[in-house]
Amino acid sequence: MDLNTETSSLFSVYLILTIILIVGVIFLYSYYLNGVKNANKVRNEFFRELEDERRSIASEIHDTLGGFLVPLKQMIYESGSFESTEMREHWNKLIEKYQTDMTFSNSKIYPVELEENDLYKSLEALSTTFSSKTCFVEVTIDEKITLTPLECIHIYRIIQESIVNAVKHCVPTYIQVIVTSDGARLLSIALMYPSNETTGAQRVSKKGRRGQRILSERLSFVGGTRVILCEDGFATEEFNFNLTST
Repeated sequence: MDLNTETSSLFSVYLILTIILIVGVIFLYSYYLNGVKNANKVRNEFFRELEDERRSIASEIHDTLGGFLVPLKQMIYESGSFESTEMREHWNKLIEKYQTDMTFSNSKIYPVELEENDLYKSLEALSTTFSSKTCFVEVTIDEKITLTPLECIHIYRIIQESIVNAVKHCVPTYIQVIVTSDGARLLSIALMYPSNETTGAQRVSKKGRRGQRILSERLSFVGGTRVILCEDGFATEEFNFNLTST
């Protein structure tokens, strides 16, 4: 066997091995992507079932306790066991207050607006939870885009968790929420508030506390990124959602 024939044989062997290696890498990468896709599908189903559970809890509280309080109020009103009308009215007012508090709590467990797939009204309703003497939350919506039900749920829960964390850890007197978009499939939401956190930029991590891991997971489902900028006693949380691939 001459040198040219031997070189040609080695080249053919190397070529075949290279092709096998490339095909193997492509196969393994496709297998990995398929696994990630299936895992994301399972997690999305989990979050969807979680929202269904929240909706069921809110409905159960409303139907069960509401159905009990209405006849109770009627019984108190018609009962002759109270010595005075004032005492009867006092108990009726207590029940009415409880009904109002129950309705308020239900709206926070699962907002009616979220059930209607309206992220923007849900955020506006969420702001009323914190609009008090301790912290005022204002929502400004510059431009809206159409979102799928699952996108609404993920983005709403991301912003809800971030506002709660800001109120809990930074104790701001106010939080400004600004919603903007490109009119197509890019959505940006910024949270701005006074903060005593250190200067610099921070990114959400998949490691650490459970709440942060879930927030990171929700972000990945809606093509989201989050950056926190802290400077001179002021914090800005920037959320950008690229919904073209979701």
